[in-house]
Amino acid sequence: MMRNIFVTLALATSTLVNASDEAQVQKYLMSFKCQYCDLSGVDFSGRQLEGSDLMNANLSSSNLSGANLEPRKHEKKTVATTLDSANLRGTDLSQANLANAILTNAYLRETNLSAAKLVGASLRDANLKGAIIKDADFTGADLTGARVTESQLATAITCDTTGPTGELLNAGC
Repeated sequence: MMRNIFVTLALATSTLVNASDEAQVQKYLMSFKCQYCDLSGVDFSGRQLEGSDLMNANLSSSNLSGANLEPRKHEKKTVATTLDSANLRGTDLSQANLANAILTNAYLRETNLSAAKLVGASLRDANLKGAIIKDADFTGADLTGARVTESQLATAITCDTTGPTGELLNAGC
């Protein structure tokens, strides 16, 4: 009986955690704060993670597809999701809601952002080399200094978006 419980717990944990520490994952899920922590390889797909503070966190190879990371109403203020300087290399953020998120200096190389909602997000100085951004919605976003190619941006919605060199982009409006 005890062995069956242990096996069940181990299987449940292994579906959530890959390379990161289970204690960090549980702490994050309770507080939505995990600065400088390792959440790499974790499956957060489809979860409600509004207003998360993941500054400098390692989320490489994690699955956040369909996750909701939009701002959270907290008492009398709105708290934006912060992924400032986070490592998101190879992360699946397809169809994720990152509206108004702070991704300044984020490492998004080879990340899947297809059909992600990045409306009003700050991606200043972010590295998007090799990222898949097809049908991503960057309406009103700030991409100043971001490392992203014109061919990548041609596949995204960039209405009223500040481009990498400060130019105004208006594709897909």
